[in-house]
Amino acid sequence: MTRVAAAPCSPFSVSRELMVGAAELARSRGVRLHTHLAETLDEEEKCQAEFGCTPVEYAEKLGWLGEDVWFAHAVHLSDAAIARIAATGTGIAHCPTSNARLGAGICRVTELLEAGAGGPGRGRTGLQRAHRPGR
Repeated sequence: MTRVAAAPCSPFSVSRELMVGAAELARSRGVRLHTHLAETLDEEEKCQAEFGCTPVEYAEKLGWLGEDVWFAHAVHLSDAAIARIAATGTGIAHCPTSNARLGAGICRVTELLEAGAGGPGRGRTGLQRAHRPGR
């Protein structure tokens, strides 16, 4: 099965207008949204400095939380961010091999699952692992 999604690389590599416009376009066409989020500590620091909030809070301001959204990585999440992701039905596709290569850290999978977070296209039923070797 092939599915189309609006997928800017990350909210920190494109403009606010592009992120908001992508969300509006995707929702008007009934397609999903995907981006990388909370991948590195640098991202957290940049977001705090430029926008005065965490990456998850910024994503929410842009309209990027919901059951039609999934984030790659999600390594650096606070307890509050995990709770918000779960409450909105936002999915997470963690990328352990990529994160290990980058030394970025480890996704808090147990805490996300305990909070009720899910994976892409699966609502709150479980996280998905992206970038599987051999695929």
